[in-house]
Amino acid sequence: MAELPLPRWTAAVGSDDAPVNVLVVAGTVTTALLPVVRRSWAELPEPRAAVAFGACTISGGPYWDSYAVVPGLREEVPGAVDVAGCPPRPDLLTEAVLLAVGHAVDDSSSGVFA
Repeated sequence: MAELPLPRWTAAVGSDDAPVNVLVVAGTVTTALLPVVRRSWAELPEPRAAVAFGACTISGGPYWDSYAVVPGLREEVPGAVDVAGCPPRPDLLTEAVLLAVGHAVDDSSSGVFA
């Protein structure tokens, strides 16, 4: 599989401005894609945070009962901030990333945006 030359962004919050790595998962996650998501999460250095962006990512969306669709990432990526919607509002992505970064720094529980 070819590696995509995607840019890496880090967010800095808190008094020490420690960078936090954020994994944003958007769209339907299939059983074929799940190992890639797992590997991406495992390889993301600490501190790390995750955002599940949209109904398909959170619960499988309208495809939840398909044999090839993962019915949500809650068990695969613990503590992810959920952004509900189909499609979710784009402006909530920024808020969700900031909330996820805050949770990674504070080690708090996950949040949900609607």
